[in-house]
Amino acid sequence: VFNKKTGSYAKDNLQKPPFAPIVPPNREAKSEYFRQITAQPVNEKTPRFLDFDKDAIIKDLNPLATLYVTPNPVNPIFTLTADYLVGKKSSKMVEPLSSYLNYLGTEDMKADLFRGKLQQLGSSMTFSCDENKFSINITGFDENFEQTMVLVSQFLKTVKPDKKQIK
Repeated sequence: VFNKKTGSYAKDNLQKPPFAPIVPPNREAKSEYFRQITAQPVNEKTPRFLDFDKDAIIKDLNPLATLYVTPNPVNPIFTLTADYLVGKKSSKMVEPLSSYLNYLGTEDMKADLFRGKLQQLGSSMTFSCDENKFSINITGFDENFEQTMVLVSQFLKTVKPDKKQIK
């Protein structure tokens, strides 16, 4: 979208093309595949809302940190999200920091090598933020949880700034 605040320009009016639109002869025809798909019954799914009293394990790690654990019944993939209640409203540096951290490595490993090691485990780690929180998002296979957390811990303890990435 372009908005002009001062002045005016003459508008170019496009003429209709000199030919009629092409109408396919079999416009109403349906393929066999289409008929098979549309003949299948549609099962209505009702959302299953999490009841924190029954479905979650809640642990107070310290007065400022609470851990919520729920099993993943769908597949063997874990998701761990650490939310810090400091967002863009609190600090203007949170948004650039969340972007910057996604491109850094550690003192021992460059960013590419670190991301490659996570990828070999089938894991990933990203940083994000919104108005009210800064998040570290970690996903991976359940069987590689411990190895993934060792790498993530190493990153968080020894992250190395990179002036090239700041640019």
